[in-house]
Amino acid sequence: MSEFDAFFDAAIAAPEAPAKPEIRTRIRPDDWEPEPEALAAGRGTVGTVLLGKHEPNSPAWDYLRATRLGGSEVAAVVGLSKWATPYSLWHRKAGMRHGHPLLPEEDIGDSPMIEWGNRLEEVVGEKLIENHPDLSLVASPGTFAHVERDWQLANPDLLGDDPDLPDTDGQPRPVIGEVKTAAYGHAWGADGTDEIPLYYRCQCQWYMDVMGAEYAILCVLIGGNDYREYKIPFDLADALYLRSHGEAFMKSVRDGVEPPVTGGFVDKDAVQAMWEPALEGGDVQIPREVALAYARAVAAEKAAKIEKATWVAKIESLLKGDRRAMLNATPVAARTNGPHGIYLRPDAKLSAIATAASLEAAPGLPSAITPDIPPWVRQAHMDFEVQLTWLVENVQTAEDCVAIVRMLGRFMTKTQKNNLRKLWKEKAA
Repeated sequence: MSEFDAFFDAAIAAPEAPAKPEIRTRIRPDDWEPEPEALAAGRGTVGTVLLGKHEPNSPAWDYLRATRLGGSEVAAVVGLSKWATPYSLWHRKAGMRHGHPLLPEEDIGDSPMIEWGNRLEEVVGEKLIENHPDLSLVASPGTFAHVERDWQLANPDLLGDDPDLPDTDGQPRPVIGEVKTAAYGHAWGADGTDEIPLYYRCQCQWYMDVMGAEYAILCVLIGGNDYREYKIPFDLADALYLRSHGEAFMKSVRDGVEPPVTGGFVDKDAVQAMWEPALEGGDVQIPREVALAYARAVAAEKAAKIEKATWVAKIESLLKGDRRAMLNATPVAARTNGPHGIYLRPDAKLSAIATAASLEAAPGLPSAITPDIPPWVRQAHMDFEVQLTWLVENVQTAEDCVAIVRMLGRFMTKTQKNNLRKLWKEKAA
């Protein structure tokens, strides 16, 4: 038996459910712990006030959220949201209080994926209700505020109670139900665990803190056919972390103390949405470090544009009279019509090619591939399946197949490994 064959035998003999990168189940940073007195005091008063039932983004909904912090917003406060930052969220709140230009809710788009995700949530929620008849879960129960911390808001998808978990008065404790959909499962743990994306964990802990629940059940439909449930226990330390940061954030809104810009397109879009660019007016002095950082970014952008133009010209010269540039089976770029004529448009899969190139794996996956786990596998927002598909499509030698298994074997299913072995045998023949 060859060394390669032995390696494949060992890889394919791995468990059917391969190990995945660790999914963090703690919201608070490793260097943050609540004061012992706060932990000893427990969660404090338990009680809520029903503020009403309102359609999302209606005037009544906006009014309730103007002076309160909701579960879908708290992740932004602690820097764990994909859709908002402290800066953008602050201006959305402050616009209703201090006369600032009102920043609208983040636009998550109207793509088919968003549309069908919204349509399916009701069906997925019905499945959760069906699976737990003992919890008496009710959909869209309304908008609640904590009885003492009026600024702390909860809009759970489902609300029920657990008869086996009474409170100090002998009444069943509430149970939170949350419903999600996802295109891919790489950011989610196995069914029955508590491994969910951190921004959803923030939402669950926030709702449990408001409602006095001991656990939440979050269900998700992945890829349209993979239904999973996660039981999230209440974590007092995480709740205190979110509560303290949320309280400080809402105080800054009341006091008009703006948080700093944290960077990225979210804050850039927030500024542009609030202030209409002016062509008149005076000069504004800015800090030296801001000016220097901006100058470096502009220089880097200019250099990148020059480099891109060079390679656009190279691809155009190779295309001649044809339309699309390919790397083996993967599209790279194609000519298309634009407002100023025909131009070369990069393909949607180009990010996968760039990722592989950063690993010195393009083209043809040379022997420079190492057994190290690539950084993009650890990043929950990257699509592991797309990356793996691209690597397999561009295999040129039997050694390339072995390199893929060494690098990604622990994340691959048994079927994926077997398919790769078949390809390895073809290349080795």
